Amino acid sequence: MKIPQLHFTRFLAAFSVVIFHFGLETWPFTIKEIHTIFTYGNLAVSFFFCLSGFILAVVYSGQPKPFPVKKYFVARFARIYPIYILTFLITLVLISYYNDRVPRMFSVFLQVFGLHAWVPGECLEINFPGWSISVEIFFYLVLPFLVLFFQRFGKLPMGIFAVLLWAVSAVIQFKLVNYSNTIVSPTFGDFLLRNPALHLNGFVLGFAAGAFFLSDMSKWRVPAVIPVLMYSLGTLLFFGSYFWNNDLGHYGTNGLFAPVFVLIILGLSMDKSPLSRLFSHPFFVMGGEMSYAVYLLQCPVILAFKLITGNHGNLSLGEFWLYMLILIVTSFLSFKFVEGPARKMIRRWAKE
Repeated sequence: MKIPQLHFTRFLAAFSVVIFHFGLETWPFTIKEIHTIFTYGNLAVSFFFCLSGFILAVVYSGQPKPFPVKKYFVARFARIYPIYILTFLITLVLISYYNDRVPRMFSVFLQVFGLHAWVPGECLEINFPGWSISVEIFFYLVLPFLVLFFQRFGKLPMGIFAVLLWAVSAVIQFKLVNYSNTIVSPTFGDFLLRNPALHLNGFVLGFAAGAFFLSDMSKWRVPAVIPVLMYSLGTLLFFGSYFWNNDLGHYGTNGLFAPVFVLIILGLSMDKSPLSRLFSHPFFVMGGEMSYAVYLLQCPVILAFKLITGNHGNLSLGEFWLYMLILIVTSFLSFKFVEGPARKMIRRWAKE
């Protein structure tokens, strides 16, 4: 089952992360209200995790038994690893030249095998956005068990489990954030913000919503205004929380906003309004398809840009938007000529 209108939300999330990393000091993101929003652009990573759970549930929760283990892992490997390892290797070369030293072999080993998010102090080494891919790999290992749980016990137990996990995780997150405010420890900050287990709640809640959508909601006939109200309310709650209580963003890095993200995702999935038709246009779908490359290439492209321009500080207005143009073009070319072909080649090889 395809839900094309969801693809472009991935590009918007990737764009938000890039702005958070490199664009906060550039107009128009220096405007107070816009700056406030993108100060929490890192929360878009939590949206990625929730959306990933939803999409994978739509794809796999209805699979006939037994679960197609080989086909699943080949598909997941083909989806993430080619561009992941390519951007890692490019960044490794660039960062070695930029810092005039080669990163430690331990860091290289962890990142090659997607284990770095489990090790505080190593999470952000080399291609630093790749920590979230380490988390995603963990989710891929968990997903077959979620599918088995859903198929055996059904929607209600799956939903209860997802909500309870989210609630318990929210309490733990509040406790850990408050504790982190009493100590000065970068490694504890890495553990708190990037440990894969602490992000599982958003993925599971997204999976439960996706399984429910596939089995029931996709067949519902609801007034056209309902989906619009759902994603509009979700968007209002998410962005409104920044201005209502800015401290809430500090607690939201590990799935706190997952119920709001689910509301947005479900609303868009059911929607047939002009907005969804617009997002379903091939141009916007392509934006979503290449968003993974945008996310992973943001670091090597900025390194290459700074090496070429000799600017090792904040980018000027023109430099930043030139960087964004180069990033988008590079990501498009990467998707068309590396990521897409590599995915097909790996799947074809696995069938032989």
